[in-house]
Amino acid sequence: MKKIIALLLPVALLLSFGCNRGGDPNAGEVSIIPTRPVATPMPENSQSMLNSPENISFTSTKLVFPEDADESEADYILDYSFPVFGSSYEACDNINATLEMYRDELIQRVSLERVPLADAAEGEMTPYTRVVCDISISSGCINAVFFEEYAYVAERTGHIVTSVVMDMGGNERSLGYVLGEYMPDALVAQQVLNAISLSPDEYYEDLDLDGVAWSLDLYNGFSVLPYGIRLYMPEGSVAAPEKGVMTFDVEWRDLAPYFVGDVVSTDTFKLIKTAANDLAAACAAGFSGFEGGMPDSYIATEFMISTLLRTEYGRAAGSLEVSESRFNELFEGYFGCAFPGLYPTADEGRIRFENGSCKITAPVELNRYGVDFDGAELADDGTLVFTGALMYGFPGDADSSFAAGIKITLTPNEDAPMGYVFTAVSVF
Repeated sequence: MKKIIALLLPVALLLSFGCNRGGDPNAGEVSIIPTRPVATPMPENSQSMLNSPENISFTSTKLVFPEDADESEADYILDYSFPVFGSSYEACDNINATLEMYRDELIQRVSLERVPLADAAEGEMTPYTRVVCDISISSGCINAVFFEEYAYVAERTGHIVTSVVMDMGGNERSLGYVLGEYMPDALVAQQVLNAISLSPDEYYEDLDLDGVAWSLDLYNGFSVLPYGIRLYMPEGSVAAPEKGVMTFDVEWRDLAPYFVGDVVSTDTFKLIKTAANDLAAACAAGFSGFEGGMPDSYIATEFMISTLLRTEYGRAAGSLEVSESRFNELFEGYFGCAFPGLYPTADEGRIRFENGSCKITAPVELNRYGVDFDGAELADDGTLVFTGALMYGFPGDADSSFAAGIKITLTPNEDAPMGYVFTAVSVF
């Protein structure tokens, strides 16, 4: 789990959040919606305060410090609700393991940072930390949002929100990865500044792009909505601490490259961008492309390995099996032609066909390449041409770097899931 910068929020804000909540994305002209929480205490022994997807249970745990103390004599109390994903989720073991890293870090942080400061006088309340969690699934991502409240004295509470965003395989993802942006800081910070400008009296006067970007948590300070993302800004970061944790909702269209909306729709670009990253990774090994709509067997095979491990969520389990017909259907949906066959040595490693099925053994790490798009053109015949940089590393990776230039060509195809199929790639 990446370094946690933020964690807690009061019930009033928690009750306004959740799966598919946050306002109508089509209402009005403003697409970024700042929300100010009300600092009210969280109830005792709370579990998840919101409706969560099915087959997810919550355990409630109360820890006292020191460990051998009775609750009435404790120096500090940690009371938290924790989600457990059931077996109907293929990657439940990996999902739960990712969430357990947050739980372990929470316990360690409270033990090392909060407990030593606890010094309640006789008759005063026992200092505490309480945490509840909301689970939602949206746009192919699992959001586990932990709302934390802490206090040392009555009526003086602090609040933090920490989110753990995962793909359906249980792999934790950064905001850059979700957006497909290699440098999302300035893009996202600008949207926050745009929202602040609508009601500047609610925020600090001297905010600028650098200051807002510094306050963003690109790993544990956002969640994914059906129509965009929600940002959680820590208390005191952009407004006075008493205003609480500030949230901003930003639509996908406001986070897309400049050409989206004119050349291609937001929804179509999201589909193309994800598949283009898989295709870029397949082309990167030999820094080669293809023309005429038919990739060679190596590019085709590597593309399908990446695509299947991403879409079928088999990576968490270490392997994956799909029917040969499903395999061929997927390939044709992306390229508009039949699969050219496995490259000669493919069946010695990660992929093979056997008894009408395709069996894939997941590599330790997928090919870590993607596309940083910088331009697009739409021809009169409907052909789409994207240009950009072939990048080493996934979007959002701190160690990502430029590898080569890339041009990707697609043609319209009404039978394809994207509405287009890949017809050429040039790496230069």
